[in-house]
Amino acid sequence: MDSEIFEKAMAVINKRRNTAFAENERRIEEINKKIPEIREVNDTIFNSGKELIRMFSENKTQDAAIRAQQLKKYNMGAQAMSRQMLVQHGYPADYLDVHYTCQKCKDTGYNNSEYCECLRKLFGQFAAERINAHTHLNLSSFDTFSLSYYKDEAYGMMVKILNYTQDYAYNFTTGSPNVFLFGDTGLGKTHLSL
Repeated sequence: MDSEIFEKAMAVINKRRNTAFAENERRIEEINKKIPEIREVNDTIFNSGKELIRMFSENKTQDAAIRAQQLKKYNMGAQAMSRQMLVQHGYPADYLDVHYTCQKCKDTGYNNSEYCECLRKLFGQFAAERINAHTHLNLSSFDTFSLSYYKDEAYGMMVKILNYTQDYAYNFTTGSPNVFLFGDTGLGKTHLSL
């Protein structure tokens, strides 16, 4: 992968992740104000984690392992209770979860130690933009096509060709027939095909 394009794609992924975390923090603050009981439940879950860290740091690993199992059951129940309270107050049960743009990689760009599909898609998009920047594609549109170069019969013919290509482009489907443009140099074939 091109390192410049990779960094640009990763910047988008990181921005998505940071936005998801910031939005999650905003929702937590909102719920803590509107439903204080949920804050109490979540504080209890947080404090139980601190208790486990303290026990492991004091080398009480056997006690900590037993306590961890107890806290796991308690925390699962507390989380279920928190979700139930959210629903009772008209919120989705997952309102306090982090909502990532890509659920597969959780906005990290990696899924099972491989590049995630979302990162590959961004990489492809940025690579195409780089390629297109060096082509006439971005200069050629129906709006920039000028009929002022044509006179008499050629003008009438080009009006028909322009109308046909516009209609073809705007109504294009996978079942549309091919179009073959031919003629002398400088008549607008490349412009209209782009």
